[in-house]
Amino acid sequence: MQYRLLAPLMLAGLVPLVAMSDPPRKLVSPTNLKALNTAGDETDPSTTPSDLTLYYSARIGDRYEVWMSTRRNRTWPWRAGKPVPDLRGKADYRSVFLTTDERYPRFLYYATDVDVINEGAKGTNYDIYFLTKHGPKDDWTTPTPIHHVDTSAAELYPWLSANGRQLYFSRLDKDGWHVYLAERRTAHESFGQPRRLALPTGFHHATVSPDGRVMYLQGPLPKNRWGLFRSDMVRGSWTHPQPLDMLNSPEAPTGDQAPCLSRNGYVLYFASDRPGGQGGLDLWMVPVPLLKH
Repeated sequence: MQYRLLAPLMLAGLVPLVAMSDPPRKLVSPTNLKALNTAGDETDPSTTPSDLTLYYSARIGDRYEVWMSTRRNRTWPWRAGKPVPDLRGKADYRSVFLTTDERYPRFLYYATDVDVINEGAKGTNYDIYFLTKHGPKDDWTTPTPIHHVDTSAAELYPWLSANGRQLYFSRLDKDGWHVYLAERRTAHESFGQPRRLALPTGFHHATVSPDGRVMYLQGPLPKNRWGLFRSDMVRGSWTHPQPLDMLNSPEAPTGDQAPCLSRNGYVLYFASDRPGGQGGLDLWMVPVPLLKH
């Protein structure tokens, strides 16, 4: 029955008056990357520009090391992962970002708490480094720290803009996590002094769309849980992050975290301990169009 017919009946008392509200939002169902996940923790997913290689952090005992999965084309599922020899050891190795996997030189950014003085032992503070590979037959160069970015505080989760001139990363300040931005004039220069973005304390692990207008990040939820949020670039500033209520699982004990956009911006990868996984933190993926408001 159409509303114009219901209205007079309501006024006449023949139809009960009810509150008219929007239907409940249906939760999006992401895909579990079963071939990569184990009973332990997998987190910090990061795909390469070709979307044919996926790096992630795997917890092995009391440390993290970087693993890698590949696939033949973008329509194929991800294969089981294997460790990356250059990014494992006594310390933690996490949050990889590869600038290119189709041409050279390649730059691989990552975070580690390695003690460079004490023979690679586990240190007390994360810093961001990068490796360089100049050709297909060359080895990765010696790790290089990023000046102006690395401090006595912990820095993790590097993310470079599509043009290579903006480096987003997270720093654990005294009051909590914050997102920082370091910039440079060209993709071949050093990064300048970073600045802290005007986002609330606790929001971090940023991933940015190719056009630089949308940011997904990890943020705090009630009951000491994590969730995924979205912020938009409006008139030169990032808006207050809004929770992805259609995706965040209320049944995940620690929540949804570690977002990473594919380089074309079509898929959002993330980690979660929601039901339906293999155990601990698992890697998941969801098409970005399903996350529209």
